[in-house]
Amino acid sequence: FWYHALPAYLSYRYVQRRNELFHRFHQKQNRPGDEDDDVMSSSFPLSTMFSSFFLLSDTDANAEYEKLHNYFSPIIEKQVWEQRGFYIKHAQFLSTRDDFVPEKYLEWCKKVQDQAPTKLEKGEALKIAEESLRGTKYENAIEYWEETPIGVASIGAVHRCRLR
Repeated sequence: FWYHALPAYLSYRYVQRRNELFHRFHQKQNRPGDEDDDVMSSSFPLSTMFSSFFLLSDTDANAEYEKLHNYFSPIIEKQVWEQRGFYIKHAQFLSTRDDFVPEKYLEWCKKVQDQAPTKLEKGEALKIAEESLRGTKYENAIEYWEETPIGVASIGAVHRCRLR
């Protein structure tokens, strides 16, 4: 997992840091009479070139983030489906945060709501349902059971059935 997640984290963090430095640099440049400006000018005379090469404005940072979303979203999605459990649960939670999660990630996070994989073998869900009803007045209540689930989550599956 970290083989794929760490490069994504570091790439996003790099863009974030360049944007933070842009704001700090321009904040210092806009303060008149500050003695730090003189130090900055003398120690780094090519500050304009540095600013345009290394630092990212908000607009440029957003463009870089979009590139990162396009590149890393499929990689992270693949890892979530392979790792399952904890990661699927978090993807389900993130799918509810349209205000926070980038659209590229939301596209597949929303699928995780009802398409999470299960490890149930054919007939295993019916067997579990019948065993849980055993010893109750509903013991023989299942007349029809559809083997293909109509909904799947990280902790269970929903099957269509007909009761007697």
